[in-house]
Amino acid sequence: MAYDLYLVIRYEYNAKKMIRTCLLLLLLVRCAAGTSAQSVVALDDFSALENDGYVYLSWTLRAGSTCNGIQILRSVDSLTFTQVGEIPGVCGSNSSAQRYSFVDSFPAVNRNNYYRLELGGIGISETIIVRVIGYAESAVVVFPNPMPGRAELCSRRTGTVEEKVEVTDSFGRTCWSGSSAGSCVEIDLTQLPDGLYYFSVIGRGGQKLSRGKLLKVSR
Repeated sequence: MAYDLYLVIRYEYNAKKMIRTCLLLLLLVRCAAGTSAQSVVALDDFSALENDGYVYLSWTLRAGSTCNGIQILRSVDSLTFTQVGEIPGVCGSNSSAQRYSFVDSFPAVNRNNYYRLELGGIGISETIIVRVIGYAESAVVVFPNPMPGRAELCSRRTGTVEEKVEVTDSFGRTCWSGSSAGSCVEIDLTQLPDGLYYFSVIGRGGQKLSRGKLLKVSR
């Protein structure tokens, strides 16, 4: 009899504990959803523009939306964000929309940059993406290089005249070729063995405009 009573009490205790845990999880989910929705309502026109190695961010806080400081966050993998800037103090206005901007002078080069805003007391904005290509002295950039299988080749010249991209192995045999009238083209060597390859950018008349090396290293 005493053992049966112990089982009943233990069952009721575990049931109450499980209910409390479920209610807490539900509350956390509802709070997170409310914060996300609020940030979307408060923010307008969040955009990023790359120019000459700088990323120019701009956004608008709607009338009636105020926050306690704005943190500008950046990531290169869309998962881990670090702060790259801050606008301190009270932001926004109860009577009119307020426009803000920020310049990232040192974005990650030759890869995607992910940006989002943390609005104090409101929440976190959506994430936007901008790619920064560092040509330096070269007219052509390939990244990543070494490559796991795919890489992008970007050229300053493409976009106005269609150019052909050709990849050969160490014996001069063509392994891959493609063309693009845009600024970038994806090179796919996933079916080829690891090793050193050579790329050439060929103009409409057949002349080689640029050349370089590709190193494929599977991860």
